[in-house]
Amino acid sequence: MSILTKLGFKHSFSDRRSLFMTILSISLSVAMTTMVVALTQSAIKGFKDQVVNSFRQDNIQFFNVTDINVLLNFVGHENVDSYAPVESRRYIRNQDENHELISLLGINPEYERHFQAPQDKGKPLFTLAEGRMPLNRNEVLLSEDYAHQYSIGTILNTEIRYEETIEPSESVTVVGYINNSGYFGYTSIYLIDQPAFASDVKIKVSATVDSLLPLFEKVYSMPNANTLFSGFDSNFSLNRALGLIPNTSDNLDTVIIIAGVLVLLVLTLSTFMLIYNSFKSAIDKRYNTYGLLRSIGATKRQLRSMIRTEGNLIMCVALLLGLSVGTLIAHLIVNYVNTQIAFAATFNPDPFIISFGVTLSWQSILIIAVITFFTTRIPLNLAIRKLFSKTSLETLKNHRNLHKRQRPRRFAKRTRSNPLRFAELYTRRDRHKYRGTQIALTLCIVVFITLTSLVSIFSKTYNTFGRLPYNIEVSSYNNDEDLDNFKQSIQTTLTDNQLDADYLESAAHFEAIITDMNLNQIPMHHDFKRVYNWVDEFDEPLMNYSVYALSDGFYDQVLKDNNLSSNKNPQSAILVNGYSGVLMETSGQYGNYRGEILNASNLDQVNVGVGYTHSETNQRYFERGLTFYLDGVIGTMPVYINEVSSRPIPTLLVRESATEDLLNNLYPVNAQINDLYGFKQIRAFVNTMNPLETTTALHSLDYGVGNLDSLQKSYQMLSDTLYVAVYSIVTFITLVCMINLYNINYTTLNSRRSELAALRSIGFSKNELKRMLRWEAVLTLIAPLLLGTLIGIAITYVLHRTLMISSQAIFVLDFNAILMAWVIMIASVLLNMIITTRRSRRFSIIEDMKRL
Repeated sequence: MSILTKLGFKHSFSDRRSLFMTILSISLSVAMTTMVVALTQSAIKGFKDQVVNSFRQDNIQFFNVTDINVLLNFVGHENVDSYAPVESRRYIRNQDENHELISLLGINPEYERHFQAPQDKGKPLFTLAEGRMPLNRNEVLLSEDYAHQYSIGTILNTEIRYEETIEPSESVTVVGYINNSGYFGYTSIYLIDQPAFASDVKIKVSATVDSLLPLFEKVYSMPNANTLFSGFDSNFSLNRALGLIPNTSDNLDTVIIIAGVLVLLVLTLSTFMLIYNSFKSAIDKRYNTYGLLRSIGATKRQLRSMIRTEGNLIMCVALLLGLSVGTLIAHLIVNYVNTQIAFAATFNPDPFIISFGVTLSWQSILIIAVITFFTTRIPLNLAIRKLFSKTSLETLKNHRNLHKRQRPRRFAKRTRSNPLRFAELYTRRDRHKYRGTQIALTLCIVVFITLTSLVSIFSKTYNTFGRLPYNIEVSSYNNDEDLDNFKQSIQTTLTDNQLDADYLESAAHFEAIITDMNLNQIPMHHDFKRVYNWVDEFDEPLMNYSVYALSDGFYDQVLKDNNLSSNKNPQSAILVNGYSGVLMETSGQYGNYRGEILNASNLDQVNVGVGYTHSETNQRYFERGLTFYLDGVIGTMPVYINEVSSRPIPTLLVRESATEDLLNNLYPVNAQINDLYGFKQIRAFVNTMNPLETTTALHSLDYGVGNLDSLQKSYQMLSDTLYVAVYSIVTFITLVCMINLYNINYTTLNSRRSELAALRSIGFSKNELKRMLRWEAVLTLIAPLLLGTLIGIAITYVLHRTLMISSQAIFVLDFNAILMAWVIMIASVLLNMIITTRRSRRFSIIEDMKRL
């Protein structure tokens, strides 16, 4: 070991303060990097494990197999863990007016159990709602949706449907009904023997198979494969999660990785300047030593090697410390997230079961080490270059350009306060010492304000349910549903289960064409027409409208909220004529639009009917339907209807008394008209003190039930989790910045003792000296505060306008975050003041004058 190398090790431990600050700065960078990498890897693994545990376990399915044994020989018995025959070409033609097909699925339960998701192991494949199990392929369990049509014992004819032909098959007897929430969903099933009646075969590959690509290549290259099967499909999500399809990625993984890289980039930039500042401060303290070594013959290469030896030693210590701290932080965050998920499951009837754990692979540790190497070596090289920018004589004299004239700023010129003028001069002279900390604090404030504001935007935009007068939404898509019966069945269920509801309103959704009373299209608003791009040879497109038939309470609430008065007509209506979102413009580019859709300024009556373009004459025709009298025109859909469209669709709100007329008039009467018009959906809105029990009770009605209370809690849980993560990161960076600030102030004051003594000698009092030091603290940190706040607000606004406008996100600034950022900076200023003033009290003017 050379003398300079030994000297490098000695220097590393001689200045413990600089050593501590440098290790702390690098450890912060390593800890943040470790945390981000660990959380990114844990998120990807957690979601993959969720896929593996919740998905069916068949990897490949072959269709229309002619011989199962030949197929298994082709795949290779050593590659097959288990397989299951399935028949999927058999149907029952329903006897309703639409003559829809009822799909039948032939299964063998003994084989199917091999494909259950791990989280469903031990559970039955399906549950009987009524009846008994079938004994053969001539007995069938129908979905419980058909229980009102076909009683047990009904004999139905079946057919086998091929791609080009339909052949009759054996009749089947209904022996029961399958619960729709079972393993096979809404499918009706019967039992088959293996392998006589199988049309499809599902295969689970053995654990020895590490890739499906060779099998796929074998399938594609097999001659006359179409005689053995017509095609095959891969369970992509499962196979990808198991690593059987390499070199692929889905959107979720991409989003997680991009988010991790962005966070890592911001944290690296924040800590980069802290590391540089630490190295620069440590080198500055040893200017005299380096100048002496250069004066006795040490070359730049030798000095660079000595300093790098110190840097490498510090980097290794900081890497081990940072890995430990970062892993600990990741564990704390993951445990918090898992606790939040477990808490969410207690109020969600259909919880999303997922659990995260912290894992660091050797590849991840290697990535962290590489990032640490560059984030340490680059600042170190910059600090060394700064050292060698001066001559050996200057470094020997510890030259700091004290003679260089500093031009005061205008603010300093205009003040008569000598402490302020000198504070600004010294702050400008020493700005390179604080630059790293200032940049780190600025980035910290920018990240803090931006991320917390984005979380607030997310919360305000998607967590609107707290402002709704209801917490349960019930929907039905049955075209034959009667509105009165729909509401009555809900009320009866609530009463039977002793559940009180203080709010019950409804809305029926239709689609129609709305014209003026002369059956002419309502023209577009000139601003909308100017930017809206449509592919249509007509002057204006044939635009569909949404029509909502609201209960009287709902309708009157809309009138009240928009300061409208009713014309007391049963056929009264309110036109919602506004859009805020993204449009495909005439230029072919996407742009933001906020304004009116139609030119409805002179409308007082509208016709609601259907319309079509004749295929032969290419003329447009509109059917006369119902006449509605407008109570007014509003710009936005009421939030409590809970309907947000991503397309510019004008909406007409009418009273529920018009529901029957709408049902009778909006069904096509002309063969040229498609089936887009008419009834779409009916919904009821309920507010109850027991949302979980109410959701369970209403599920028995076979309606779609949405528990908005649980969604609200889920959104709040997600927001809280994001806030905790952001606050944790920012707090950690801020603490290190403040420690770094303390170190800079401590070392700077020692080097300025002679200057302070000189100021005292020319008439500065102790109080003036204190004021000067306090002004220095303020001037040093005022720039990060103002710049960080302004840049954070600007970035938030830009992100909202560019990335979130399509989702109609509400622009919100998190003023709590801004206030906290200001509090942090004020605390930093106070800390700076306390350190400098208390330290300056210990200086002796006589001793310090000797340094001049």
